[in-house]
Amino acid sequence: MTSRPPAAGRLSFVVHVHLYQPPREDPWLGAMPSEPSAAPFHDWNERIHAECYRPLTEARLLDASGAVRDFINTLEWVSFDAAPTLLRWMEREEPATYAAFLEADRRSVKRLGRGNAIATSYHHAILPLSSPRDRRTEIRWGIADFESRFGRAPEGFWLPEAAVDYDTLRDLEAEGIAFTIVGSDQIDGPPPSTGRAGVVDLGGGRSIAVFAYDGAMAHDVSFGDLLRHADRWAEAVRHRARPDTEVVVSVATDGETFGHHHTFGEMGLASVIADLAGDPGVQVENYASALQQRGAEGEVRLRAPSAWSCAHGIGRWKEDCGCRAGGDDTSQAWRAPLRDGLTQLSEQLHRLFEQEAAQARIGDPWALRDRFGTVVGSRLDERVALVVAAAPGADPRRILELLEMERELLAAFTSCAWFFDDVAGLETLNVMRSAARALDLAGPAGQSAESALRAVLTTAKSNDRTRGNAGDLWDREVRPGVRAAWRAAAVAEFRRALGVDDASAHAGAFHVALSDDDHIEARDRRTGRLGRCVAELVGAPEGDGPAVRIASAREGGPTGSITVRVDDLPHPWARDIRALLRDRLLRRWALPAERAHWLTSGERGVDAAVEALSRLLYDGDLREVATLRDARELVAWIARATDPFPARAQAALAAARDRADERLDPLLAIAGVSPF
Repeated sequence: MTSRPPAAGRLSFVVHVHLYQPPREDPWLGAMPSEPSAAPFHDWNERIHAECYRPLTEARLLDASGAVRDFINTLEWVSFDAAPTLLRWMEREEPATYAAFLEADRRSVKRLGRGNAIATSYHHAILPLSSPRDRRTEIRWGIADFESRFGRAPEGFWLPEAAVDYDTLRDLEAEGIAFTIVGSDQIDGPPPSTGRAGVVDLGGGRSIAVFAYDGAMAHDVSFGDLLRHADRWAEAVRHRARPDTEVVVSVATDGETFGHHHTFGEMGLASVIADLAGDPGVQVENYASALQQRGAEGEVRLRAPSAWSCAHGIGRWKEDCGCRAGGDDTSQAWRAPLRDGLTQLSEQLHRLFEQEAAQARIGDPWALRDRFGTVVGSRLDERVALVVAAAPGADPRRILELLEMERELLAAFTSCAWFFDDVAGLETLNVMRSAARALDLAGPAGQSAESALRAVLTTAKSNDRTRGNAGDLWDREVRPGVRAAWRAAAVAEFRRALGVDDASAHAGAFHVALSDDDHIEARDRRTGRLGRCVAELVGAPEGDGPAVRIASAREGGPTGSITVRVDDLPHPWARDIRALLRDRLLRRWALPAERAHWLTSGERGVDAAVEALSRLLYDGDLREVATLRDARELVAWIARATDPFPARAQAALAAARDRADERLDPLLAIAGVSPF
């Protein structure tokens, strides 16, 4: 496609795509846990990436016969923001898509002189509900993240959920932001009739530009059928043109619209872009370009506070306002106590931050927190350098723990925790886990704060009676996430036990390695804090494969122990350990000709595993712990790979039971064979 330079009286077309995923990593481990609701994918980041983000960067264009004639990166032609929490994951897990995001912005700068990408807040908090201090930090961290990735200062800023008030706009303007985007129904009175930016007077001679996207057209894109009929969408845009008048037609929608909510939606977007970009009467551009080329129409006032997804202002994120994602038979009375409890917790831990910062002789701890946004995704040495410069005589590990505590407190207000219908939802549990991680980082002072928080959470009741209240969820589903360093250390012990020459590894936010005195050391790469423990490979619950038992090795002796199974490890650690387990079993029990089959999926792989199990049962000494462990692993592998359990393997197990003893009974149970 080619683009023509803008000319007076022409029609401008802008699509803004909001690309966002919340922080989904386990806050202790820094690794992505499995999210079963995202099946068949491991988690929702993986699923939405496959359905939306990657397709947006390689959307197909079809010819009249339905054959693919071209591929385009639609992000080169639309305005977009991408949440820092999403880009952090994408940079690590999907670098090709991440590179396509950055390249799209570079090409738009070359084409238009203004980039398509705009900034957004770091944790997707509802900024009008944030304290002034937290709001400024969220904005500054978002800008710092944008500059580090896109290599330029942002001109625009997407407000999460388009939630806006005048104080938020003043903070944006103070940070050098030129414009933001709201829905047409968030304007107090008629929005600018030409679709161009309006100017909001902020007082004291200050102002900021605000674009109001076309709410009706955006609704038809997001919830109607315009993506299935791109020709109708293109004609609807053309019909907004006016002779001799600069007109901007714009829509804004979530990135999930294109592929997740509407299958092949990215193809509809690509089609309308191709159609309108080839029209000499239309300029496909971004908001920054439209503001530069066409200016603002006049002054506007806002409905404040307001948001694009709540008909009641911003009630959806603080009360039972009536907005819900599902049916009308659910209560959102839990929203208020959840926010109240997290707000009280934040205030308590903020005071702790100030107290310890004063003891470390940090002049302005909140300025340090703002600067932390420039290194929050950086290496440990860069983080330490920032802290040492601010507090030369302090323990940098403790100051970094306090800054990480502050980061988790900010993450605890991620908006999607309140958006859906139940306090037991995945997103709400995620923010409670961030709060729990903040309490752990607080140290002993966090104990009383946790008691107070839990008391408030007990008043936030789930709509599912079997789940109880948020206090029950805290005990059952949030608090078991502690002892992260021990779980990370299990990776090193598994690697050592499975014959890997170098047991050291990066395990999420930790680096784990064997020490000279045969301990395992787990260093937190966020704070530098070092944990030492002893570990040994042990048998796990029957059929689950081996496990690692870990005990702490702090001064004063062991303070407890935990047992970590392979299934307790986050992805991709569990995948890697299972691969090592499989390789060990291949070396021990499979013939060379069978090994290649085992590496395949399907019937031939199962047949190879059954042959290996039969050979073990007839040739191995089942009195040896290692042999019995191998039998458990083989039986578990076969059970996962096929159902029902193969009859030949059942027969081999039954025959071995006659020659061995009751130690095989649990394996017979997995295989569906009675030991009697």
